[in-house]
Amino acid sequence: LQRVLRSFLPAEYLVPGGRVFVTNVDATANAGKAPVAIARFGFFDRVLVDAPCSSDRHLARQAKGAPHGLAHWASGVVKSNAERQYDILLCAATLVKKGGMILYCTCALAEQENDGVVNKFLKKVGKAFQVEPICSSGEEDHCEGVERLMASADKTAVGALFLPDRSSFGPMYMARLRKVG
Repeated sequence: LQRVLRSFLPAEYLVPGGRVFVTNVDATANAGKAPVAIARFGFFDRVLVDAPCSSDRHLARQAKGAPHGLAHWASGVVKSNAERQYDILLCAATLVKKGGMILYCTCALAEQENDGVVNKFLKKVGKAFQVEPICSSGEEDHCEGVERLMASADKTAVGALFLPDRSSFGPMYMARLRKVG
């Protein structure tokens, strides 16, 4: 992730004390509460949850060159991933400030890991969060590239799913959640 961020963001954003903070901690260790390693930095304007998932994207790519890529997949993986993703999303909710945003992403096709996790989260947090379009009004200056991206997406109940047959990437799922309460 850090390599990707370095390739897209200005260097001053990534220096210590800059606008972007990247860390690697187990967000599920404290049952939906933020680990001290992250919480000590306070509340954030935006939190990206790039959730570990069944990695359908990676399985599809492995299957092209090595048919045994699917041999490591099991039906219980989706359920256990969804539980872990839900815990990570609850953790992210404790880190974002009021008015802030969470972008929840996976590379899974399973509804259980995508809208299923987001709907379970929304049910738990009540009206504290609301779903927003990936690109909202008032952000037009940032939306030109996103609108082109969204043209290849299938809208879901609460997010968007990008399929590899309609874009040069995918599968990828995104849902944007705003903290309002």
